Amino acid sequence: MCACLIWNVPADDPPLPPDQVPSDFFWVHAMKRVDGRWSSKNGVRGRWQDIDDTTRFLDRHYPVPEGRTRVIRCFAKP
Repeated sequence: MCACLIWNVPADDPPLPPDQVPSDFFWVHAMKRVDGRWSSKNGVRGRWQDIDDTTRFLDRHYPVPEGRTRVIRCFAKP
């Protein structure tokens, strides 16, 4: 299983090393299940399953605001 956390951070922030996450607590969660399908949950009602294109999904549901950039960190669980 792979879980990804996605942030929209200020575009002028210095790049973060791959092993660090932004200090911002506002992130979106996406998860790749054992069967290879992606899902995302946002709040009580926002649940999407069987996401085939994660970038297109993020662009549609969580567009990057002007002056910000997307940072994604993925974590794997054996």
